[in-house]
Amino acid sequence: MGVNYIVLALLPNEKDRIVAWLSELGIACPAGESRYPSIEELRSVLDHLEGYTICYNTKIGDWYADISQTDLVAGDWTVLLVSNYKGNDPDPHEFSFRHGSPLLMLRILQRLARTCGPLILFPDTGDLPLVVTPELDLAQALHAWD
Repeated sequence: MGVNYIVLALLPNEKDRIVAWLSELGIACPAGESRYPSIEELRSVLDHLEGYTICYNTKIGDWYADISQTDLVAGDWTVLLVSNYKGNDPDPHEFSFRHGSPLLMLRILQRLARTCGPLILFPDTGDLPLVVTPELDLAQALHAWD
């Protein structure tokens, strides 16, 4: 059984609640708001991941991308899932990751954070969330998260 990872944006109507939750956990949150990316923004980030192969799929209600490292020896991979997809690519979409490499997920979120603002990644295991910004040191964050 793998871990699912939920992604949260600091939307105007939810930011105060999320910031309070992070504060209770002892996690600092940057000022400002954020938003979920569009399908176009997701594809742009994923299409520019060097060393990875992306396979896009759409089925009723879901859009997803299977992301795997081209060098299969290293084996970094994840699945990015947009639920409730209705073909509205330019609109913001909530998404999550189904299993896979946390480092790869952090790389993707860091690139999305450049245009969408800070994003929060947390596993469904109950482990602490991680706030991802463009400035985040991924190696250090991953080490602290372990």
